[in-house]
Amino acid sequence: MAVRSSVLTELLLQAKANSRTDPLQGLACATEARERAERIGDNEAIVDALNAAAWCYETRTEYSAASLSATTALELARDLQDKMRCGESLLVLGVVRSDMMRFAEALTSLKEAIDVFADLNDAPGLASAYNNIGMIHQQLANYPLALEAYLSALRINETLGDQRNVGVNIGNVSNIYYYLGDMDRSFEYDQRSLDLARASNNTYGTAHALEAIATHYKARGAFDEATHALTDALEIFSTLGEKRYAAATHIKLGSVHELQKKSKKALEHYATAASMALSIKRHDLHAQALLCKGAILSTGKAPSSSIEIFESAIGIARTHALDQLLVEALGHLAQAYARAGDHQRAYDALQECAEMKERLYALDRQRAVAEMQSRFDVERAERESEVFRIKNAHLEELMEVRSQELASMAMRLVGKNAFLQRLRKQISAHTEQHPDLRDVVKDVLREINTDLRDDNEWVRFEEKFEHLHQDFLTKLSQSYPKLTPTELKVCAMLKINLSNKEIAGLLSVSLRNVESHRYSIRKKLGLASDVNLTAVLIRH
Repeated sequence: MAVRSSVLTELLLQAKANSRTDPLQGLACATEARERAERIGDNEAIVDALNAAAWCYETRTEYSAASLSATTALELARDLQDKMRCGESLLVLGVVRSDMMRFAEALTSLKEAIDVFADLNDAPGLASAYNNIGMIHQQLANYPLALEAYLSALRINETLGDQRNVGVNIGNVSNIYYYLGDMDRSFEYDQRSLDLARASNNTYGTAHALEAIATHYKARGAFDEATHALTDALEIFSTLGEKRYAAATHIKLGSVHELQKKSKKALEHYATAASMALSIKRHDLHAQALLCKGAILSTGKAPSSSIEIFESAIGIARTHALDQLLVEALGHLAQAYARAGDHQRAYDALQECAEMKERLYALDRQRAVAEMQSRFDVERAERESEVFRIKNAHLEELMEVRSQELASMAMRLVGKNAFLQRLRKQISAHTEQHPDLRDVVKDVLREINTDLRDDNEWVRFEEKFEHLHQDFLTKLSQSYPKLTPTELKVCAMLKINLSNKEIAGLLSVSLRNVESHRYSIRKKLGLASDVNLTAVLIRH
């Protein structure tokens, strides 16, 4: 292996570290690392650079480039027979294929990664793969399978004591219980997530858990508790300078106050959210805050005051292709015009709203069909995988039975030859003591010698052997044409792991003769003295 410089090592670390926070910088580091690795022939570093680049591309939503980088890394890792890097490449490839909506392929990659990580006892890798499998099933609305995968990831991370990822897993489990309608369990897991985040001083995790808990309180009508949780979350986001999360939390607080008929407080939160979102160019939050503000004003004493706000929200939604918000804003604008007595404009807004709804409905149908196809592809792939597994298991059992039959046949031949050799020896010894019996036993000895030299039994053995081991002898003789027929027989017996003594008995030759054949075979195969001949033939 090439000697890796400290510069190359640092570049790889930076490429991976920046893959989420600054993917452009991460790509620059990955590219330079790959170039340096190629110059010195460090293939392991090339794989690492390709995987880091794939994560960077994935963050930038450049999925084709990410897929190419990860696929190239996987091919090289397989050539190197580097299981650890194969697992890493399969993991990123699974995530990228999921991003590309190629869910069946994504699950195949991630399940392969699980097999690799399990062999390596790589618990963090296993947890990550299970978590990503859960995310795919969640997207496909296969909630029981998603829950199973998330819980697997959670158990692993709890064993590892990885508190940050435990928090992520708990949040995911909570979401699934929420989708399944089990609100009590969802709330229980969100509370666990909050306790964990506070215990580990994870401020972001604490704030997000508080928001999740507020959702439960709001659904229960416990508005004071919801307000308290959201206010605590808002304080954290404000301290961290996270305006996007703070703006979203202001909108959530506004909605809680609105449900309590506290319009003034709700308007204050919506106005703050709109101003904050505008300052950071979060157009979705800006339009949403304006929409919420307009909705309150449109039902008040001066509904016409909401028209300008709705039109501002509509302008933002049109410019930035926020179609769902545009539909909502057009519906509210139509109602505001109607309340103001401008029925023509109300009709125009309502007509555009209806057209947009129809377009979105068509897109939803297309998306639903695509999701159904994806679910079908996933289920078919899983069925095919199960059929393949069963077939493999059956073939393995069949191979085991046939191997045992072949070994039994070989041992019967060894036993028979040993018996005939002992019998011949005893008869020969007896005739030396009684020369007058030589003519009587001459025919018997001839039959014994003929039987020992009989190739018919070897032909039957060879047929069974070739059927089990797929033309092993044919291919071996083609690869090494200098091997003699007897040496090929020795190779076959070594392939089924017979000892020198057993081979000698089967061939009716001495141990020294077998050792001589082995030496000749090693020479013709070009094997070094420290290479195990039997192991080579078993793998061949």
